[in-house]
Amino acid sequence: MKPNQNQSFEEKERNPDEMTAQPSSYPGSSRPFSSYGKCFQSLFGNLSLKGASVLNAFIACISTTFSLFHLYTAGFGAFTAMLQRNIHLTFSMVLIFLIYPHTSKKSRQNPGSLDLTLSLLSFICGAYTVIFFKEITIRINTLVFTSWDYIIGGIAIILVLEVTRRTIGWALTSLSLIFLAYAYFGRYMPGLLNHRGYSINKIISHVYLTTEGIFGTPLAVSATFVVVFIIFGAFLEESGAGSFFIDLANALTGKSPGGPAKAAVTSSGLMGMMSGSAIANVATTGVFTIPLMKRAGYAPYQAGGIEAVASTGGMFMPPILGAVAFIMAEYTGITYVSICIASVIPVFLYYMALYCNVHLEAIKNDLKGLGSDQVPKLMQTLKDGAHLLIPIGILVALLIKGYSPMKAAFYAVLLLVAVIIVRNWNEMSFSIIFSLLSRALISAGKGILPIAAACACAGIVIGVITLTGIGLKFSAIMVDNSGGIPFLMLLFMAVTCLILGMGLPPSASYIITAALGAPALLKIGYPLLGVHMFIFYYANLSNITPPVAMAAYTAAGIADAQPMKAACYACKIGVVAFMIPFMFIYWPELLMQGALLKIVSTTATTIVGILALTSGIHRHLLSPCKYAESALLIVGGLLLMTKGHLTDLIGIAICCTVLVRQYLVRKRLPRPQGSSLASSD
Repeated sequence: MKPNQNQSFEEKERNPDEMTAQPSSYPGSSRPFSSYGKCFQSLFGNLSLKGASVLNAFIACISTTFSLFHLYTAGFGAFTAMLQRNIHLTFSMVLIFLIYPHTSKKSRQNPGSLDLTLSLLSFICGAYTVIFFKEITIRINTLVFTSWDYIIGGIAIILVLEVTRRTIGWALTSLSLIFLAYAYFGRYMPGLLNHRGYSINKIISHVYLTTEGIFGTPLAVSATFVVVFIIFGAFLEESGAGSFFIDLANALTGKSPGGPAKAAVTSSGLMGMMSGSAIANVATTGVFTIPLMKRAGYAPYQAGGIEAVASTGGMFMPPILGAVAFIMAEYTGITYVSICIASVIPVFLYYMALYCNVHLEAIKNDLKGLGSDQVPKLMQTLKDGAHLLIPIGILVALLIKGYSPMKAAFYAVLLLVAVIIVRNWNEMSFSIIFSLLSRALISAGKGILPIAAACACAGIVIGVITLTGIGLKFSAIMVDNSGGIPFLMLLFMAVTCLILGMGLPPSASYIITAALGAPALLKIGYPLLGVHMFIFYYANLSNITPPVAMAAYTAAGIADAQPMKAACYACKIGVVAFMIPFMFIYWPELLMQGALLKIVSTTATTIVGILALTSGIHRHLLSPCKYAESALLIVGGLLLMTKGHLTDLIGIAICCTVLVRQYLVRKRLPRPQGSSLASSD
């Protein structure tokens, strides 16, 4: 499952979560840049469809135009809502049918007649809406539609389902089909699920010809905010930021005990700033970090589990938060900047807990770091790649200053392009720089496709929810099954998110779960931001939760480990991640809500609690712990992670008792000799 930069275009595109390329050496570094001497060939080398060079160029042109269109609307203003979303979806569907095969047979490399026909149909559906936009707008207001409206709408819904199947798989497609069937057959459903049922024409008009369905909020966010950040991430990737982040992480942590694992944690967190998928994050950083971890003494399943948890955490990393931050801002009305600020403490706790797990594993088993010859020099690394941090810093500064996410990302992209050109003008020819920038535009055009398809298909589900009122009924069902007990309702919602997330991308899982379950949690008094962050976290944590832990399985493939064993280990070292959402929903201070002193004190006790809990789980604090000490540390940690002054005092007393005893006997305990983890999986 290791990504290969020499893969054919179709092979790379078959799995949408592995679309992010391996980080190449960044311009200005001491290593050769991979595109030297083959600039224009490299433009279409990744699009190599044998015997179809004209089609390759056509696909590249559409992808480039797609990206340039969104850069233009980001800088100079978006079109009317329905028009902007329709153009975005049309570009996406046309490209998906040309790029993604209708069959999984590896022998077929060219788009077949069916693919070309569906791509043309996608263009016709989009063109129909653009050409007759004014007339359709009038008909939307009067709710009187023509036969052609229904025909085009019906075809478009089928096309959306098919592009979702090709990019995401059957899970979201099947769920959408179930909801469409429910809209029609609802009159036959029992109990709370019963409704009067709707005709096919009514379903089509509501789902396709209004902004309540396909062209609703999810696609609106994809067509405005998300796509611009995807473009920014593509330019960062092509500039070599991925390699820079990995080198920087190794330079900072590589020599310490378990250095490669710590580098994996650090680099995956940094990569999360530009990656929209935990699986893509694993495929990008894992090919570098997992082999290093194995050589340092980590068992294959441990190396895979660590990388999976680290990459999943990248989805919680501001400023992008796996693209869900923009959707959350639209749903909640909370500003994007406020959501980014609220995510800082939870993601810090997430990575601190993981780092602590990695460190204790290394200390307990005497795992060494990398040798001096294997670790990049920090100052040289910063000298070679620090310029790549400038656009990220400017992006954050513009967001804090109050610029819209679209405008901030637009200026950040322009600055990044300028930095790339200025930095490499003397080292690269104009043609190579042009090739780099063109590849970034093409990559961005491809990178948005799975997200656009997921958002459009999720819009079908949302359309049925608003049409039938199933959202309110689901809330009633959840209240009944939980007995109205708030904590049980949270558990019910967490399980729902994990189940949906096993088959859906985090963005689609969040959208659907927020529409169905958030109203019930809000009704009983949980805070708005806390509820939506809770749903967002659990939608992502499905990446490491068996039985379908896709990030862990991807990492296991790279590590040559047993997938289920890697997933179970990921859950073990990521146990705190499953507790963080419950903590911040009861402690809004962890989301930066409340007085500064309260935020600081709550964060401090939580940090101590996490350190105690992880030490107890690993049975190692200053020295190996006895079972009684481990139990006390776990109890003390949980008390510190529970709200209340009394529990904090008891937890601190317990932890201090164990700490003092460990300190007094530390020198008398022998250190473990060698590593017991070096055996194969």
